[in-house]
This record gives sequence, structure tokens and C-alpha cells, in this order.
Amino acid sequence: MSGLLVLCLFFLWQGREAHSAQRAHFSAAASLKDVLEEITAQFHLDHPQIEITLDFGGSGAIRQKVLAGAPIDGVFLASEKEITDLVEAGSVEKIQPILTNQLVVIQPTNANVSDGDLINQLRSAEVIAIGEGQSVPAGTYALEVFDHLALTNELQDKLVQAADVRQVMYYVASGNADLGIVYATDALVSQKVTVTAQIDPTYHNRILYTSALVTDSSHQEAAMIFQKYLRSEKAKHVFQVAGFSFVEEESEAL
Repeated sequence: MSGLLVLCLFFLWQGREAHSAQRAHFSAAASLKDVLEEITAQFHLDHPQIEITLDFGGSGAIRQKVLAGAPIDGVFLASEKEITDLVEAGSVEKIQPILTNQLVVIQPTNANVSDGDLINQLRSAEVIAIGEGQSVPAGTYALEVFDHLALTNELQDKLVQAADVRQVMYYVASGNADLGIVYATDALVSQKVTVTAQIDPTYHNRILYTSALVTDSSHQEAAMIFQKYLRSEKAKHVFQVAGFSFVEEESEAL
């Protein structure tokens, strides 16, 4: 009887191991939330044997979680710097640049239309919301824009820094900020904000969304299948409808 019990427990353990190998957890930039949830739902239809779970936040905060050993199998970040830091720490591998985006200035939809060029809009605003400059790539890019325009000191006291771009959107949509700087794709998902200016991409470092797999993940097979799916034609269509630009696989490398 004891031998039979041991055999049953062995097969039960094997079944659990097989099940655990068929799931993976990805942490992604907040600006990817809507589009990545849609793609993941489609992935589950195409790969019902694999469970992908997601969480979202600032790319810098995600980097810190990976370095701290959080149970994350893959990342999809909006900053080359954060990916490079993880690569140098030996924490990620299989680096895959996938998307680009554009910065825009937004205001509440019910506000008077901001007049003038980008500089005049920024100078006229009393409160400007951006992502936190040290941990949110969109915030880092915004600070680079201010430096390029020689407005850093002038705007410093006007800035409200948020935990991620979705919080920037909330500040502007609720009227707590006159202007905000977010990605063009974020502005498209809300009717409560209006784009007042597109920011010249030469004013800041390039925006590159990059996926990578965590080196010591115990679910690398499932994570790798999902990462590959992010470059599929189905995923590409969803990304492009949402306003992202797709990076050709051969054209980018970190």
C-alpha cells in the first residue's frame, strides 16, 4: 500500500510540475496595459495550455523588482536604459526590441484649447504632470525635452511627477494638471484628454519598448512562447491599431 501511495504521489507531483511549466508572469510598462491585455486574451485562445499573467507599472520600478528576485518570468519595458541595467546585472536574456512610440502633450478635454507652440503651452500652464523622472521612462523623456528647450529651471516648480503614465493621464483628465506629457498611444485610450502638441522625437532619446526573459525564471519555455507571440502578425495588428509602431526584427539590437 505504501508503495502504491508513493507512486500516486510521484505522478501527482509530475502533473503539478507539468502544469507549473505551462505558465509565465510578465511585468510590463503601464503604457502597454490595454494593448497587452488584448494580446494576452488572444494568446490564451491560441495557446489554451499556457497561462500568462500580467502586472503593470513604471519600467524603473519593474527593474527594481527583477533585481530583488520577484517571481517574474519576463519583462516588457519602455526604456533601453532599464533593459541595459538588467542585462549588465545578468538578470535578463533574449532581448527583443518590439515597439516605438511618440510623446505628446495633453490637456483636459473640457479645457480651453492651449494656444501657441510647445514652448508657449508649457510656459502658460500652471501645473504640468509627467512621469517620475527616475523610474518612469515617459518622465525621463519629458525631462530631456525640457533640457533640450532650455526650460528645465523655468518649469521645475510647475511639475507634478506621477508613478506611471496612467497616473499622469488621471491628473490631467481630472483637472488637477493643466497639461501632461504622455505617449501618443495613452492619449488615444481616453476621451477625457485632448492632444495639444506632438513632441519632436529629436528632443529626447529614442523610445524603444523591449521585451526580455528573466535569466533564472523557472517558466522559461512558456515565457519564450509568449515573447515570440508578441512579434506575431496577430499581435502586430493589435499594436498598430493602438498607435504603436512596430520595430522590424533585424533592424534593432541593444
